Amino acid sequence: MSYLSDREHEILAACVKQAEDLLLSAEASLDKGVHHVAYHLAALALEELGKRELIKLHPVSRIKKEPSGWLKKGQSDHVKKLFWSVFGGTSEGKEMTPKFFEELKDFSDEVHAKRLMATYVDHEVDEVLLPRDKISLEEAQNIVSFCRARLDLAKSEKRRDKISQDEIDTQKWFIQASENPEQRKFVFSKTSIEKLNEIGHKNWILWLKAEFRRIEAEEDLAFKKEIERSKNLPQSGTYDKWKVKVRFYSASHTIRPKALQVWNDQIDWLKLHPAGKNNDEIVAEIIMQDDVPIEAVWHFSYGLLRTFLVALNAATMGFWWWYPTKRTDDFYESIHDLESKNKLEISPQEPMNLVWPVKLTLKEEQMRGVMSFLSKMPPGPKINEFEEFNRYLEALTFLGVRSPHWDSKEAVFTNFAKCLKVQLSQVYSGSFIDNFNSYLDENFAEAEDHDRATELIDHHLNRTPLSKSINTKDLMLMKFLCDAAFNVFFLKGKRITM
Repeated sequence: MSYLSDREHEILAACVKQAEDLLLSAEASLDKGVHHVAYHLAALALEELGKRELIKLHPVSRIKKEPSGWLKKGQSDHVKKLFWSVFGGTSEGKEMTPKFFEELKDFSDEVHAKRLMATYVDHEVDEVLLPRDKISLEEAQNIVSFCRARLDLAKSEKRRDKISQDEIDTQKWFIQASENPEQRKFVFSKTSIEKLNEIGHKNWILWLKAEFRRIEAEEDLAFKKEIERSKNLPQSGTYDKWKVKVRFYSASHTIRPKALQVWNDQIDWLKLHPAGKNNDEIVAEIIMQDDVPIEAVWHFSYGLLRTFLVALNAATMGFWWWYPTKRTDDFYESIHDLESKNKLEISPQEPMNLVWPVKLTLKEEQMRGVMSFLSKMPPGPKINEFEEFNRYLEALTFLGVRSPHWDSKEAVFTNFAKCLKVQLSQVYSGSFIDNFNSYLDENFAEAEDHDRATELIDHHLNRTPLSKSINTKDLMLMKFLCDAAFNVFFLKGKRITM
């Protein structure tokens, strides 16, 4: 069977030529003393060589009827192209180890990150550095030398016109397995890589296929047994049975292990661990015992974690959510001014950038506040019976939505306002506006945002025109007022009903 078409061979040759042009420019940049530009160009040359390796796999993806999406996904992933630029030139005849793959991935991540550092001025840091100051001359020389060696290797490769059906089938299966996150963990595990070195590439893939079939059969049998067990559960838990792991992201806080240790020392059913390169993530592990049937694991854990998330947000007065807030404000890929040749970024509305005025550090006393808050909340599923918590969660949900197709600010604002209305109605006996004014006067009489808060609530009740449109700062103000009410009234028991 034909391996690559004439056009695909032309593309491979073009990738080599483009990589060579980029590398020549990188070497010229070194001679000119702009080593950071040399680093950037050499990294781009490596990406071209990585793209070439992905295109060599293209026939397999084409045969499995997903050429364009699979190939485009790889070609648009800078780190993936860097990975393949190295893997394609170093894997032949080399003993594979899990450490090798980890080092290769780390190298790819590092080169991509440094390429961006070498390209752009970072305007969001206190100390402004030129890109040339972020990349050393030695780093630039090393990547240029490595790229030259990798390019020479690509130029020495001989054209291959034929590929057997068996090789197509094994490569097709391997690509599918490698694209699956769960299967990929096993493919590159210590056990798997040791087997690769023991029996060779072709037999290794056959062994992997057999292992996945065995694992699938065992999981199916275990699931059937668990369904049977669920028909005769103990009255109360006798041992730890389930562990659900989730990740929470914070736009407002950095996390230190000491603060979470306060929680872990006192709470058994939910353990918290700091995570993330920027120390702004928490990995939460919820433990459930054998009295919870498999059918209830999802709903039970989700209900408990929603309750915890309310307590975490309200007690710390920050923003925590299931996933990071990413900018998706634009529907377009690019806009260019054809006259001036400039690339533009245009938005019809203020982007919802959830950036806290000052990044806060999570403190031990705040985690004690989370525990106190959680102890007073209704248990998991019963949270749905309380409108203030439902409205609060709705507001948090919309706060995490950033789309060009819908401006969620009004929905965030409305739900925070309704949350506050319910809270104040349980403490004061007047109308919402009277209750709100009493709340402000008693707690925030001198606050600089006092008038804006009153204007926002009047707009909510009477649809009166605003002096300026609702913005992200207003949403943070409304969340603050809800959080403060929870802490002033809910935690101190100053509520009429519960």
